[in-house]
Amino acid sequence: ELESTETMIQNEAAELNHVKNMLQQRELLIDALKSQLLDKQEELDEKHSILVNIEDQSSDLRDQFQSLQSKFRSITDESGVGLAEKDHMINHLVDEKERMDCEIQKQRAENKELTGTVNQLKEKNAHLQGEL
Repeated sequence: ELESTETMIQNEAAELNHVKNMLQQRELLIDALKSQLLDKQEELDEKHSILVNIEDQSSDLRDQFQSLQSKFRSITDESGVGLAEKDHMINHLVDEKERMDCEIQKQRAENKELTGTVNQLKEKNAHLQGEL
């Protein structure tokens, strides 16, 4: 009976060590997941900052275009401006508008891409938080 008790104690000790090892592995996994979560959060913050910057640039481009429109109106309102000069100004403003339209489209595409990236990172973040 004493041997049976000793065997039982050894088995319990072995099982306890096994549980401790599993707990340590789980803690290491949790630490790794927390680290990944922090990295993803930093990446998400960086992408958000880029997105805000692009939105600001788009706003600046719209402001520049409106300024050019205003200049055009004031020039056309001035007397004494020749027809050739008006044609030149119109062509210049049309070219500027086309350039700005292209830039706005580019900004919108980048904005859309970054929004998709931000949403993916949010999903990954939520998934990682769920695993924690």
